[in-house]
Amino acid sequence: MPEPAKRIIVDGVDLHRIFSFPRILLAAAGALQPARIALALLMVTALITAGRVWDALTPHHVHPQGLTAGAWAADTQGGMLQMELHRALNAFAETKPSLAGADATKDLEPHEVLKQILSGYRALRAKTETAAERDRLDREFADEVRSIDRLRPRGDFEATLDHVSNGLRQLVGSTLALSPIAAFSSARL
Repeated sequence: MPEPAKRIIVDGVDLHRIFSFPRILLAAAGALQPARIALALLMVTALITAGRVWDALTPHHVHPQGLTAGAWAADTQGGMLQMELHRALNAFAETKPSLAGADATKDLEPHEVLKQILSGYRALRAKTETAAERDRLDREFADEVRSIDRLRPRGDFEATLDHVSNGLRQLVGSTLALSPIAAFSSARL
């Protein structure tokens, strides 16, 4: 036999206990204490420093286009990178590498080449006389640095940091543009 329907009357509801929105405001205010902010900044700095040290000590093997682009193929992409590094040295280095002997077959490191071409660029820029020549040199140097950066492999931390920051940038941009589908797809890292 079915039970008769019961009617329940609620005399009072404590909305403060049901909805914890005031607690969220108190937590946000508590988090804005200078000591906690300084500790969070110190932790982020330590994380970035440890990641940079990790990248300096380990070989770079992440594809230049990021984590989702697959593995970096040293045989094909490494050759393109070496050609670009030699071209940059020929264009901007103070001492030009020889095209014969050990210099031609030696694998160049991107960070070392960037140091050499920066010093050569500064010397060339100091010798230029007109503003138009300096502007042309600035554009050529910037293009050369971009092309090296586009071809060089990334370290694990650098690639992860790029991937996460690009996802966060897309999430914030799509949220501000009121595009929930794009926000959801960028939130899936």
